[in-house]
Amino acid sequence: MEGTSDLRSAVNDVRKAMRSKTPDKDATRAAIAEVMTTYETGLAWRQKAEAPLEAYEAAIRDTIGLRLQPRLSEDQSLYVAACSSGHRDLSLSF
Repeated sequence: MEGTSDLRSAVNDVRKAMRSKTPDKDATRAAIAEVMTTYETGLAWRQKAEAPLEAYEAAIRDTIGLRLQPRLSEDQSLYVAACSSGHRDLSLSF
C-alpha cells in the first residue's frame, strides 16, 4: 500500500534500537515518536479521502462492473426486462 514503506522503515529503526546490546532509551523513544507521527499522518489523509471515495463508489455502483455482479438489483432487472420484453410482430418476416 502506498506510504507504508516509510512506516515500515520507522518500525525497523525502533526494532534496531531495542535489540542492540546496549539499548539507548532516548533513541528508542525518538524512533517510536517518529513511528507514531508517520502513522498519524497516513491515517489522517486516508480518513480525509474516505468520504469522497465512498460517494464515488455509490455513484458508480449501479453502472460500472454491472456484468460482474452476481445478481442484478430490482431496479436494474426491471430496466433490462422492460428493454427486451416488448412484443415484436414477426408475421411480416415470413
